[in-house]
Amino acid sequence: MVLIYGAAFSGKRDIARRFYHIESFCDGSAVPFSEIMSATAVANYHDLIRRLLDAEESPQSFTNRLISEKPDTVILMNDVGSGIVPIDRQERLWREECGICSRIIAQNAHTVIRVVCGIPQVLKGELPCLCT
Repeated sequence: MVLIYGAAFSGKRDIARRFYHIESFCDGSAVPFSEIMSATAVANYHDLIRRLLDAEESPQSFTNRLISEKPDTVILMNDVGSGIVPIDRQERLWREECGICSRIIAQNAHTVIRVVCGIPQVLKGELPCLCT
């Protein structure tokens, strides 16, 4: 599993395309939950977590199942833990679940990449060689 995370529009998809040759991303904000389980790469995992909470499903259980069933998945997720803590209880719960699920993914991933201004920072593992 590979976790690529960073701020919105920081270049996560570009990194996934460049280093992992991924062209098609399953959109966690829109596709049925079952499609996530067959995807090679899942973008907007933070939005998937919100949808799971709205459906009264456990994001942690779903994440553990994804890790178990699809350990080679590339996950793209916005970093939503910075900034002001939301007043709204549901927004705080969503933010907390994003943090917990990102930790679960990172613990099980062979590579964790933080993207800042389009620059990949490898926190765990290493980037694949771009050699041809």
